[in-house]
Amino acid sequence: QRNISYAKSLSYLQKGWSTTARERYFKWFGDALQKAGGKMYLKFIRAIQKTALANVPKQERDYLSELTEIAAARRSDYMKDVKQPQGPGTDWTVELLMSAYEKNYKNANFESGKNMFKATLCISCHSMNGEGGSSGPELTQIGSRFSVEAIGEAIINPSGTIGDRYQFSNYHMKNGSVITGIAINENEKNIEVSISPFAFDVTVNVRKDSLENVELSKISPMPAGLINILNEQEITDLIMYMLSGGNSKNMKK
Repeated sequence: QRNISYAKSLSYLQKGWSTTARERYFKWFGDALQKAGGKMYLKFIRAIQKTALANVPKQERDYLSELTEIAAARRSDYMKDVKQPQGPGTDWTVELLMSAYEKNYKNANFESGKNMFKATLCISCHSMNGEGGSSGPELTQIGSRFSVEAIGEAIINPSGTIGDRYQFSNYHMKNGSVITGIAINENEKNIEVSISPFAFDVTVNVRKDSLENVELSKISPMPAGLINILNEQEITDLIMYMLSGGNSKNMKK
């Protein structure tokens, strides 16, 4: 929170910057955009970045904007060297997951669970222990707040309960088309809508004069079935990793 407050204050500063300081500042936005916080957080960071860009010399704006995007991409390096699950998978239900967990939790492997967190794309939207995406809730404390059954229910039936901060909206256009996503930037004429839970920078520009109405989506941006590639041991490893908050010292046997 303090860093964000500093960043907002600095966004209005036009003079007194060294080249190195300004580059470091815009790289910070890339890191901030990859952290957890929901749609309002992303919107807020983008608004600060927009103000900051407006207060730098025009000839530097494209370069500094690119620095932010490069920094954000580097933060996504966590998908490198992911090992694909061995499977065979199944159409997991909460009951099947609970049964698999009870049979296998004593043999759970932290590194395997960490890999499954990546292989099932959880990390693309959720951060744990400071690593991961920002379009879904931060999960470091999930083990202290939810039971195995509740975690299983959230994974298997993501549309059952959708947090307000992470809920997509349906933008019904006058031509009959529908755009589904989260607004991350808005001005008098347009709304910039992020349409992918896996990449906030995949956006569509919605013109307000072409917009019929907007309604909250009842479908979670988190796809169902992402864990269906895992076998019993792999899904147990994943659940145990989540319960540990991404810290091997918290693994319970």
